Amino acid sequence: MNTKRVAHRVAIALALAALSGAAFSQSGPPTDLVGDWKASLEVNGTKLRLVFHVTQTESGPVASFDSLDQGAFGLPVDSVLRDGTRLHFEMSKLSARFDGEWNPSTLQFEGQWQQGSNRFPLSLKRAPATAVVPSLPMSDEDRQFLLGYLKKTEDGVIRSIAHLSASQWTYKPDPSRWSIEECVEHLVLEERTLFPAITQKVVKIPLPDGQARANREQDERIIQFMTDRSQKVSAGESVVPHGKLATVEEGIAQFSKVRGDTIEWVRTTQVDLRGHGTANPSLHFLDAYGYLVLLSAHSARHTAQMEEVKNAPGYPK
Repeated sequence: MNTKRVAHRVAIALALAALSGAAFSQSGPPTDLVGDWKASLEVNGTKLRLVFHVTQTESGPVASFDSLDQGAFGLPVDSVLRDGTRLHFEMSKLSARFDGEWNPSTLQFEGQWQQGSNRFPLSLKRAPATAVVPSLPMSDEDRQFLLGYLKKTEDGVIRSIAHLSASQWTYKPDPSRWSIEECVEHLVLEERTLFPAITQKVVKIPLPDGQARANREQDERIIQFMTDRSQKVSAGESVVPHGKLATVEEGIAQFSKVRGDTIEWVRTTQVDLRGHGTANPSLHFLDAYGYLVLLSAHSARHTAQMEEVKNAPGYPK
């Protein structure tokens, strides 16, 4: 079985369905399901933090849940059933379910998340009341660093392409390598994709409990990683270029537009970028600020790639 495909299916399921919880004050089965419950679902080495919210209505308990690491909030549960020490949650649209039983030793419901033929252990534990963590907008130092780096990398791209001829714009060193046009098109596609993901999704995902806020050391590590051209990375299908920027002028206009939108948002936002973040497959974990640094460093990476094209044998003079 393709484990990556299984993990992907389960991740999609978590973005659409949920579990539920209970309340207790002793080791016996909880008598009240109302409240918040935490769980961690591990799928092929990836841990997804879940928080389940249970409320009581005249017709019985209802639930929703948040999948924090996916930035998905308020997702519904189709049904919440209680039978003594057992809990059952049904997600019929996904052919998914949770069955758990109260463990008086651990004070949690222990059971399995099941979707199709895939089963993963899952336990629900009462989420303790926690103090509200104040939101901290960007410091002046962080804002100026990020604005400066975004502008610097934008200028680098434009300087690299501003005076190219049509033949230089579309020249490919070999069929397997991108032209300068394709590099710029990829930058536009990536920023159109990653910027809204950061500003609409990552900024809603709180840091894991106990995790310290990152500092400039994280940012420098991101820049070093992204600008290291010895490490080759394949672009995702949605951001692979297809030669749609007919002229250099069109390339400059489109890249300047997406980067201008990013810069304006960073200039004015009061979002706590250091207080929110999520896992990154290459850098373990990045806060929202770090993802914006990564977005900017991505431009520097491909500027270097464009200079490699210019130095290739056969590049038009």
